[in-house]
Amino acid sequence: MTFDVLSDQPRNHLQEVIRRFWDGGGRVVDVSPLYGMSEVNVGEFASALNITDDLFITNKIWATGEYLGDGSHALRQLEQSMQRLSRDCMDAMQVHSLVNVEMVIPFLREWKQEGRIRYLGVTHHDLSLYAAPVARWIENGELDFVQVRYSIFERGVEDRILPAAADQGTAVLVNMPFEKARLFEVVQGQPLPDFASEIGCENWAQFFLKYVISHPAVTCAIPATTNPDHVVESLGAMRGSLPD
Repeated sequence: MTFDVLSDQPRNHLQEVIRRFWDGGGRVVDVSPLYGMSEVNVGEFASALNITDDLFITNKIWATGEYLGDGSHALRQLEQSMQRLSRDCMDAMQVHSLVNVEMVIPFLREWKQEGRIRYLGVTHHDLSLYAAPVARWIENGELDFVQVRYSIFERGVEDRILPAAADQGTAVLVNMPFEKARLFEVVQGQPLPDFASEIGCENWAQFFLKYVISHPAVTCAIPATTNPDHVVESLGAMRGSLPD
C-alpha cells in the first residue's frame, strides 16, 4: 500500500525507490488490486525504467463473483492487473487473504495451463487465526507459492508452515518482516549486538531481514518502503553471511 499515491500527487520518490531497488539487485515486487494505485504506479515506473519484463511480479486476486463458482470477476481483475502492469503473463498470482479460495484456486490452475500466470499461491498475514488453513493448502501440494507474515518477533510459521513448505517444495514469500516498521521503534537508540558484524549487518534493517531470509524454507522477503535510502539499507541484507 506504500505505492498507493494518485498521479497528481508527488511520486518521484516512489520511482526512485524502484530505480534503487533494481540497481541494487532487487527483482521481486508484490502488488494487489486492493492496494489502490500501486499497480498503476509500479507499471508506470517499471516502464519508465525499461524493466517491465524483467521484474518478477507477484500479484493477488481479491474476488468473490456474483454466485458460487463465478469466475468472471476474478478474470476481469486479472485482465485489469495485466493492463496496468503492461504484462502478458503474471509471474505469480495469489489468492489474497484466502478470500473465496476454494473457488479461485481452480481458476488459477486454468490460467496457469493457459499461460496467463506462471505460479499460483495463497496469502495471509493474520496467522493467529488462519495458520491452520494456510498450512493445509501447502500440505495438499496444490501451491507453488505461499505468502505469510514472518519476522524476528512473529515466529509462529516456524512450527508448521515453513516445514510444510520445505517438504512440498513450495516457495515462501514473507510479508511484514519489519512488522510495519514497529521493530525499529523497539530498538530505537540501541546499538546492534556485537555479533551483527560477523554476518555483515550494518543496520537494524539488515539484522531483521537476515533473520527471516536465513531460514532455509524462505524464498524472498518483501519489506515495504517509500524511502529510497531505506531501500538501499534493506538491499544490504542480500549480501554477506547469513546467521545459522
